[in-house]
Amino acid sequence: MLHFHPFVDGNARSAALALYFVLAREDVVLDRAAPLLMTRWPAAEPRSAEGLAGFIAVLIRQTRR
Repeated sequence: MLHFHPFVDGNARSAALALYFVLAREDVVLDRAAPLLMTRWPAAEPRSAEGLAGFIAVLIRQTRR
């Protein structure tokens, strides 16, 4: 699971690019990806990965409507 780190060195953009690559490989192209970059998912919190995965699932379902 990727965690976005909004530092000036581009970690968030790199994590987003990796996520979009993995999704595209599965033929999933999100209609709206901006909410992923605007929401915090702290890597130090164990439940963050579960929350992020759930949020991505919601975005995928919205895209497929």
